[in-house]
Amino acid sequence: MGIIEALFKGKSLGKLITGTRAVYRNGQPIDTKTAFYRGLIRIVPFCPLSGLGMPCNPWQDRWTQTMVIDEKQSVL
Repeated sequence: MGIIEALFKGKSLGKLITGTRAVYRNGQPIDTKTAFYRGLIRIVPFCPLSGLGMPCNPWQDRWTQTMVIDEKQSVL
């Protein structure tokens, strides 16, 4: 997953479909290293459960200081 996000500048297949993108919290595009870390963190047990709750802040976002934005609603 991290390789896909690195190649497509913060977008995975799911993000392409939903029109979202992973970026740093300051709005800058993520780099290859961060995309790889985001993918690696997803193999941590119970990581999918970390996205439950409001607001949604899964481990891959918390640990890499990133967030997923809706490209239609953001101005970058």
